[in-house]
Formats: sequence, structure tokens, C-alpha cells
Amino acid sequence: IEVVMKNYLIVETQSPFQSGNPLCGLRGMELALELTTHGTHVKLWLMQDAVQIFQLQAAESRLHALLTECLNEQLITVYVDQFAVAQRGCSESRSQNVNIADMSLFTEQLMIADTTAIWH
Repeated sequence: IEVVMKNYLIVETQSPFQSGNPLCGLRGMELALELTTHGTHVKLWLMQDAVQIFQLQAAESRLHALLTECLNEQLITVYVDQFAVAQRGCSESRSQNVNIADMSLFTEQLMIADTTAIWH
């Protein structure tokens, strides 16, 4: 990957629960971690069904391990959509390094210069 922009906003909307695919939701987090190897700041937004990733147990999923790695990476800021959290009852998303935010913040971040958004 050739990194051109300074900031990336990655939006993950899928989870293994919705699709039955255990790898669903994986690509957004992998991409976020890959971009940080280039010194790039990444905002990773988990929306819609992706907030359910927090309900996976550590022993059950590579997805949970990737999420933990993203939460611990200084160049990645993880956000979850507060509406999706409330709608799906994902209280597990209330961990130390997770920012629960609304769509107005997402919109503001989307409009920042030198930001590229990637939806998955």
C-alpha cells in the first residue's frame, strides 16, 4: 500500500453474527493496522452490526484479537456509533480505549482536509 493521505477514516459495518462468515469485519481492522506501519493516523469507526464484534470472546475469534490490537495501537482511535450500541445492546463496547460517539462527530471527521474515508 502506498500511503498518500495523512489521515484515514475506516468504517466497518459488518460482523460475523450478521453474515455467518467468521472473517466478516476483519478487513477494516487489518487495514487500519497496516496503515499504522507507515506512521499514518487512523480513525476506525465501528457502525451498524460491527459493534457486535465486542461481544466475541477472546478465545473464539481472530477478530477479537485484532480489535484488541487496534485498541492498543497509539495511531488508531476506535469509535463506535452510539445509536448502534444502544440498538444492539452492546455494553461490552464501553472499554477504556473506545470512544462512543454520534454521527455528528463522524461527519466532522469526514470533512477534515487530508482525510480519506474507506467503507467496508
